[in-house]
Amino acid sequence: MDVRMPQIDGLDATRQLRASEGLSAHQPVIGVTANVFEDDLDQCRAAGMNDVLAKPLEERALFELILRALPAISANASAPPSTLASTTMPPDTNVVQVQARPNPIVRLAPIFLETTPPVLADLVAAHERYDQAEIGRLAHRLRSSSLAIEAEELSEALASLEHHGADLSREQLGIVVERIATLHATACNDLRNMLDRGV
Repeated sequence: MDVRMPQIDGLDATRQLRASEGLSAHQPVIGVTANVFEDDLDQCRAAGMNDVLAKPLEERALFELILRALPAISANASAPPSTLASTTMPPDTNVVQVQARPNPIVRLAPIFLETTPPVLADLVAAHERYDQAEIGRLAHRLRSSSLAIEAEELSEALASLEHHGADLSREQLGIVVERIATLHATACNDLRNMLDRGV
């Protein structure tokens, strides 16, 4: 369940599932979010999510959580949500495991370097078309990846574009997008240098 979704966010969607009747109320929910501060994780757990994974997703970690959740679906069909959470696993277990792995940025750097340049190119193209909706969507996507590598200045610029881009003129957007491209290039260079040093 993506914590940030259009129309209704993942927290509200999970709350509605937990408040509903029938099997949907007891389905395991794995939250996916770019915001992995403790307050954000607490909100996910309070909404009824069983586990939380940070973006960008690590395929193996996601599969492990899904496999662990599968037996609980039939075993807890009539159990209340609180019982389901306690019988699958502690809600913060996998969050701690994923975050505690050594050198996470080194592990994520090749993914960032490979996947984000095409997204940035799409963002530049969206600006040229003055497609504000697409600009917001792409800014959110890039921001998630930037947060994962702790590129704070880039993340903040993308967050501003995501939330306020619709209020900017084409010329103003051009200035912002150009700055984001510069910050992205700097982040990529820093990652390459880090990988070269073997940090």
